[in-house]
Amino acid sequence: MEPWDKSGIDFGQQIKKDVKKIVVALDLNSHSLEKALEYDADMIVIHHPFFWEENREEEYEINPYKKNLYEKAIWKGLICYSMHTNYDNAKDGMWMQVARNLGFKKIINENKYGVRIDEATNTKKVLELLKNKNIKVKDKSVTPKQEFDSIVIYPGSGDMKSI
Repeated sequence: MEPWDKSGIDFGQQIKKDVKKIVVALDLNSHSLEKALEYDADMIVIHHPFFWEENREEEYEINPYKKNLYEKAIWKGLICYSMHTNYDNAKDGMWMQVARNLGFKKIINENKYGVRIDEATNTKKVLELLKNKNIKVKDKSVTPKQEFDSIVIYPGSGDMKSI
């Protein structure tokens, strides 16, 4: 975990109970909260910290929807724990999962937050890989014939300069 990161227990530390059921999600949002409640989970483990701002008043001002989520989760006795940079920079963390899921094998020059893959390809092939994984690309300015010697996968936190 980085010193600036907000990973750790987001809320629910005052709840004293055995944790038997856990739901894992990227973010705590209305969908993931409903799933946690549907499964009668005791804890939700998320990637991105639920509270990022310095205090809850500021958080709710910037993200007003979070107040209702928090109140509902606490009322239901849900504990929330986030694993942000501590998951991003794990040995087989976020970047490795993305690289493997897309089928890349020539992984080199990895750092704790990303990886460069030395594999000649082009934009059309990369777009096809994404499409096969049901990942939609919204950027209409992509040129399908552009050639690359390498690809950088940088899915989260940190500094990309060392890749």
